[in-house]
Amino acid sequence: MKKQISIFVAGSKSFKQQRMSLKALANDLNAQYIDQKRDVVLHMCSYENFGDSQQEYNQFIEEVAGLVIFVLEGSVGDRTREEFNRAAAKYKQEGGPKILVFLKEFDEETEGIREIEQMLKEGLGADYYYIPYTSIEDLCAKARERINSHVHQVLRKRMLIRQLIGGTLLLLLAMVCFGISQWWLFVRDTKTEIEPMLVFLGGGSAANFLAAEYDYDVRNNKYTNSLYINMPSSQAYTMMADEVFENHTRQTNPSFNNSFYPVCLSAAEAKESDFADSNVSDERKEFAQKGIIIACRLGEDPISAHFYYRRVEDVPFDSIDTPISSDELEQYLRTNDSIKLYTTRPKSGTFKTYLECTHNAPDAIPSKRRGIYYMTTEVNSLVDDIDKTDYLGFALLGSKYYTVHNFDTLRAYNTRTCFVRPVVKDGKVLTKPIYLYMVGYRQEDGSYTIPKVGCDFLNQVFGTDTFTCRMHLLNSSGTPLVRSIKDFDFDDK
Repeated sequence: MKKQISIFVAGSKSFKQQRMSLKALANDLNAQYIDQKRDVVLHMCSYENFGDSQQEYNQFIEEVAGLVIFVLEGSVGDRTREEFNRAAAKYKQEGGPKILVFLKEFDEETEGIREIEQMLKEGLGADYYYIPYTSIEDLCAKARERINSHVHQVLRKRMLIRQLIGGTLLLLLAMVCFGISQWWLFVRDTKTEIEPMLVFLGGGSAANFLAAEYDYDVRNNKYTNSLYINMPSSQAYTMMADEVFENHTRQTNPSFNNSFYPVCLSAAEAKESDFADSNVSDERKEFAQKGIIIACRLGEDPISAHFYYRRVEDVPFDSIDTPISSDELEQYLRTNDSIKLYTTRPKSGTFKTYLECTHNAPDAIPSKRRGIYYMTTEVNSLVDDIDKTDYLGFALLGSKYYTVHNFDTLRAYNTRTCFVRPVVKDGKVLTKPIYLYMVGYRQEDGSYTIPKVGCDFLNQVFGTDTFTCRMHLLNSSGTPLVRSIKDFDFDDK
């Protein structure tokens, strides 16, 4: 019998197109699961399925749904707030349903946005983060990733339950037939270890760097036992720290297993305090007793400004083939009000880099001239928007490994009006570091191990002979120590 996963889509009644698109996504996923012969079916509902009966879909959220998706934009109504509070209270009490909040990208933080952020903080804690989206297509793309992740976790737990039930029956049979000693030998000899799924977490530019420089595409991975989830690095760090403690729980309680092994891809250098509070000595000591964070600097992502102009005569630069200084870029942004400015999300590392190198120039641009872009954004949509306005073109503040789709194609056909200029400061090209972080589990003998999926990943990408990195281990004094991991030699370089 197929496992049914019930999903409720909550939000303003005016968001009908968003709900219909998500339901169409559920149908697509069900067809995909049938092709993959996966033992699961999605059942996605919204208020339309209950005849506008608030009591009925409140009950569905609390008693039936395994996943609740909130789609918000700018403000939250009383009914949606009630649904969120009910789902959050149930989650705190019983660990479910899982809650996903998608919030339409915004230029300015309004009172309605502050109310939403406060609602999330009160309901799910300060560490909970919403998922920004720019369009219905972007919403569905990001929802697909999260729903697939949830489905995989549900199926893993179901498999574990079946194995536990089967193991219990075998245990009783063995005790009856062979006695306690024979039963122990049977369990020892037949015990199998569930291999965790490799889950890549983190930002887009780091994932793109890995695909371009190491030929390992986490989004369309040919290795089936993996998944990519785009999220802020700070949240990925938290999940890795949780994994250190949860693995210890799994070792002491075999029934507890989330079957995931996280790998963080980040365009930022993590601090020790990102994994254990540096002000709490007991937490540092406990972390050091249970695990280690491996940090590998993969390379650099050059900061690059992308420009598009409708006509050759509108290009304001004497030369479009040379880098642009941060001072020149700042002056361009502040004085040229004939162009539209597109940036990454305000909390991204790319955006913060531009703020630092141009004295907050991107933030000083009026909101009507600014927009947000993602890797999922098509450059043609930006060009179409510009052609419908009085703007002469746009400037896109990105990097070599993070820009909109098909920008290179646009540039190939518009060589004199579409170009990329690396940003330099003090004569040097500005870059973002690209890091990879993994978890090592401390063993009783003081050594560290990582799961086979992690070892396979290192072999596929780097090869055992060439891979070197720094490993951070938090001890009671907070000092990084260098240790070796089983099957690998690491240098502190």
